[in-house]
Amino acid sequence: MHTTSCGQAAASNRFTLRAVLAMGLVGCALLLSACGKPEGEGVSAVRADGAIPARQAPSLAAVQRHATGIEVGNKRSARHFFVFFDPMCEACAAWWAASEQLRAEARLTWVPVASTPEAATSAAALLVAENPAEALALRMTPGAGALTAGDDLPDPNAAASVAQNTRLLASFGAAELPYVVGRNLATGQPYASSQIRSAAELMTALGWAVSVETAQPAPGRALR
Repeated sequence: MHTTSCGQAAASNRFTLRAVLAMGLVGCALLLSACGKPEGEGVSAVRADGAIPARQAPSLAAVQRHATGIEVGNKRSARHFFVFFDPMCEACAAWWAASEQLRAEARLTWVPVASTPEAATSAAALLVAENPAEALALRMTPGAGALTAGDDLPDPNAAASVAQNTRLLASFGAAELPYVVGRNLATGQPYASSQIRSAAELMTALGWAVSVETAQPAPGRALR
């Protein structure tokens, strides 16, 4: 497993996971008691919670077993990675813009977590949207307001998924968002990091050939 150490960053530019942990570990038991979870077009297959350990090495197997996310990009591509994000996170929105140039050749699954009740409602609303991919694109547009499910409380089934995603991320010991999990296609080794700054950097980390287009600096705000 390749992981990077998390450097110190300005609070306005990057989410730390202390708030995510507080939301996830306190609220998970209640939210996960909801019966069933969402699974619709554009939403990755739902997995049973099972037993998520308190701490484990980041892995694709764990993500594929426990996470619920929104798929965008080329769904037939072998180049597949997961992005854990909070819908209220500015750095996550910046990485959404930076990843745009990868979507024609890669499959991305965006896995929502929540650091606040407002974020939990917004994240749940994304999972139950009529078109989750379109709702995600709208939400990650700079200046977008909070997306709600139309009620004071988030959809209980979707909220259970968000809580489980948050608990899974906490088990990886992640310190910042966005948090990328994938596999290096050249070596077969899993990869996890919150320090990816550009599309080209991610392609190198995952063992992909870097095209001329993606070799250019990624658009959007740098993730420092």
